[in-house]
Amino acid sequence: MGHTPYSPSGYDQWSVCTASIPTIAQDKKIGLIATDDGGSEYAREGTVAHALLAICLDMRMSPRDFIGDSIFVEDLGEDHTVDAEMGEETDKAYEYIMDFVTPGAEVWVEQKMSLDKVLPGQKGTGDVVILTADKKRLHVFDLKYGKGKFVSVIENSQMKLYGIGAFDNLLTRRVRTDMTDLVLHVVQPRINNIASWVFKKSSLELFRSEAYSRYRVAQDPEKRTFVAGEHCWFCDRRARCRTLKESIYSSIIDDPDADAFDAFKNPDSMNNEELAKLHPMLAFIGAWASNVRKFMETRALQGEVFPGLKVVEGKKGTRNWKDEDEANDYLIVKELDDDTRYTKSLLSVAQAEKTIGRKKLDDRFKTLFTQAEGKPSLAADDDPRPSVNQSLADEFDDLD
Repeated sequence: MGHTPYSPSGYDQWSVCTASIPTIAQDKKIGLIATDDGGSEYAREGTVAHALLAICLDMRMSPRDFIGDSIFVEDLGEDHTVDAEMGEETDKAYEYIMDFVTPGAEVWVEQKMSLDKVLPGQKGTGDVVILTADKKRLHVFDLKYGKGKFVSVIENSQMKLYGIGAFDNLLTRRVRTDMTDLVLHVVQPRINNIASWVFKKSSLELFRSEAYSRYRVAQDPEKRTFVAGEHCWFCDRRARCRTLKESIYSSIIDDPDADAFDAFKNPDSMNNEELAKLHPMLAFIGAWASNVRKFMETRALQGEVFPGLKVVEGKKGTRNWKDEDEANDYLIVKELDDDTRYTKSLLSVAQAEKTIGRKKLDDRFKTLFTQAEGKPSLAADDDPRPSVNQSLADEFDDLD
């Protein structure tokens, strides 16, 4: 599952913010950023989907045939069971790719490729590469199993690097000479994003030169710099990056030295062109703010002190029935008929409490549901809620 530091997947970040990779590595070394624990659950899920697709292409079997079965995922060193969703969604990728597997075509699956001729010392993996029977066109496929962010194939830098890797590693000199173009395909089945884009062979060397130049800058401590932009979305350091903070300030504040609230830009004072330029940043600004809040709360729970702030208990989660049949029996005892107990589903805990009336509830009611504890959060010192530390102290006092 591991990636090289200057990987094709991170190209849009490190080729622009050329100082990001060594700084992230340093922050991880001193404990300011958590080290890789094997990847998120989403990343692991994607690894399983890639392994399933590879098995199916090698065996010429539909992923649907593996639903309910376990497959061995080499990159994880574990067996995983293929659920119905993965079988169905990966089958969309399998069917799309198999349309290009024609008689005489050459097919490579999960092909490891050196990127030395564009990113010296780096490597990549082509999910699926197909050379047509007439050897005029090279197809490069990239499976994206995630559904959180739409991936465009047009001018996709990661896929162009995979295309260069396939061109350099898999083809003979004669084929490279005779070939007309490459076709890059993104296959993101869970959001029905299956698309292709022609990467003209005439553009290949131009991009190779550009990528190589950016790579050399990223390797040079005297030249690399921090640059904020949409690439910050996936950066491990985004909550701590001063360059990103200053970029966000300049996007939403007219005068950074003015009063904090007076300085926020009023949308009424902005023209349509200014608003259009700001629009792509809105979701990012919200995500950045959430990441900063999460970072501070994590550090506060580890003992860090932020002046004027304290950690308070979070709001408790939604209450849910432990067993709907048992809850239904209880509501019948409380003389609620079918029309009252059900609309499209059984009354929620809160609805039942309101319908019956709190004064008519008994001790049994409290045993029928569960409620998640709230997550601690930061609040101002003058917030009336007790701090988490104070709550713990009170519990110890009760034991005396």
